[in-house]
Formats: sequence, structure tokens, C-alpha cells
Amino acid sequence: MNTAKTLYDDSFTTIARTHAIDKCSSTQGLAVGGDFLYSIQIKSDNSICIMHRVHRFTGECALMTNADTGSTIFTNLRHANSMDFKVLDGKDCLLVSVSDKIIIWEIDGTNLHQIAEYDVRYNGKPFITSAMNVYKLEDDKITFLFKWGRTLSTGSIARGVTSGVIDVTVLC
Repeated sequence: MNTAKTLYDDSFTTIARTHAIDKCSSTQGLAVGGDFLYSIQIKSDNSICIMHRVHRFTGECALMTNADTGSTIFTNLRHANSMDFKVLDGKDCLLVSVSDKIIIWEIDGTNLHQIAEYDVRYNGKPFITSAMNVYKLEDDKITFLFKWGRTLSTGSIARGVTSGVIDVTVLC
């Protein structure tokens, strides 16, 4: 008879501590890319959020800046449910799930430049996502995997477009 074994790792260490700024204290989206870890912290009313960048090896922590506004406060990310890191056309990018939208930010050091914003729709109506990951990255399109409640779905958008609609297909 096989017995279940628990995978255990006692080598975990805290590499950095982030701080609540402007009452942004609830961590939402997390992403890993290259040498850095990224996190989003939101204010309880979803009105503002901040992003941290933490060096994976040194623990150096820095606030990210919205290069379009010059502020470390982001006002267009609401609950910032989920985040993914991808290299798109040779540029490091963060893709953020914002309720029924996906916003793509190009990373330039600690500056973020918004380069795209897509509406997520199912049968023409807004489709709220609680989790998102890039499922496939092809030459001509980006395909996303979405979760909402018990629903798993996919949707694609052409690469290089800065706005548009991601039509969702429910898988189960």
C-alpha cells in the first residue's frame, strides 16, 4: 500500500518586506520575471494600488512608477486580481487582470509604461476574471487562461494591438 507523503521545504526565507503605502495593504497580483518578483498591493476600497519590485537574490525592494503619470500610485488597476510576466517583442512586460480588462505594462527599470488595454467579454458582455495567465504566446496572438468562480475559460488577442476585445470561450 502506498502512503501519501507531504512535500516539505524548510529553506524558505523572507527576502524583502513591503510596506503599506497610502493604506494599500492587501496584496493581490504576483508575478515572477528574470531577476525580479512583482507584487500589487491595493487599498481596501480598490481605489488605488501600488506595485513593488523585489530583487530575487538581494531582496532590494523598490516601488514601481506609472511612467505615464509620474506617480507610484496607480488608479486604474482597481482590484488587480492577477498578474503575469512575459517577454513580448523583446520587452519585459507585466500583464494585469483588472476585473473585466487586461492591461499590459512595459517594464523599464522601476518605471511602467502602459502599452495595451483589452476588454474581456463573453457573449458581448463584460467577463470578470479572478485569475489570469498567458496560456500560449504565438507569433500572431496571445492566448489567455482565465478563471472566475468555478469557470475556466480562454480568450485570444492579436499581438501588437494596443486595444480591443478578448472574446472568452468557456472550457468548463
